[in-house]
Amino acid sequence: MQNNKAVLFSTWGFNYIEPINIESKKMEIAIKDYLVNKDDEKNLEFKNAKSFAGVKLILTEKNTNDSMCVYAWVLQAKYYIKNNEIKEINSSSIPYKFILKKVDNKYNVIDSTIPRDGSYYYNDIKKIFPKNIINDINNINSNGTIDELKLDVAQQIKLYFHR
Repeated sequence: MQNNKAVLFSTWGFNYIEPINIESKKMEIAIKDYLVNKDDEKNLEFKNAKSFAGVKLILTEKNTNDSMCVYAWVLQAKYYIKNNEIKEINSSSIPYKFILKKVDNKYNVIDSTIPRDGSYYYNDIKKIFPKNIINDINNINSNGTIDELKLDVAQQIKLYFHR
């Protein structure tokens, strides 16, 4: 351990690099696929519309031996091309609770929950999310997460629309 961070090997005086958590990346991919596929199935009024999602995992808890609860912040957006310009249809930025199941080394989302909007939002946050991450959720707009997710979605858009 160096500065409370895991170290895979000595770098002989050079900076340490945190190891990549492959399982977390697999969960992010499963969640993105779930959100994009779910969103692409609706709002078909734009024939060339495409959904994109950025996901920031906040906490992962094991439920049973084959399922887990994943709390994340999600930025979703849907875009289309009109007159050779990329146009946004809609977007949202919201915390999610996902239930994932691992089958054959691959994660599948089997359920998701979000807080309702308006006057229900804060009560739902308290009901859906563990107490130890509520501060993280409340500070999401000031800790750089939203900017990071916007960059992720912008990169996806650029790759998809070749621009």
